[in-house]
Amino acid sequence: MHLDKPPVRTDLEQCIPDQDAKARLFHEQQEKGNACGVKLDIWHLEIDHIIPRSKNGGDYYQNYQLLCGRCNHTKGDRPMEYLRAKIKHRREALRNKVSV
Repeated sequence: MHLDKPPVRTDLEQCIPDQDAKARLFHEQQEKGNACGVKLDIWHLEIDHIIPRSKNGGDYYQNYQLLCGRCNHTKGDRPMEYLRAKIKHRREALRNKVSV
């Protein structure tokens, strides 16, 4: 069977990524970026879709996270695994550079 459109979740309520959602995420993530874990002020964090809209991720609260600008731009429309691998690589490179 071939579908013309991907299925749409009906068990989640759509949520516009506004300041209320950002404030709620900020509190839930303990004022840290969800990828790098750096504690920042709310205006330094950006709302990101965990599953990008270009990959059929929806505008649902459960699909939002806060990332710092650098992490958000690095991730782009790629999955979180890509971003985590990049962060791990950066940290290892810094560790190796410092220990030399």
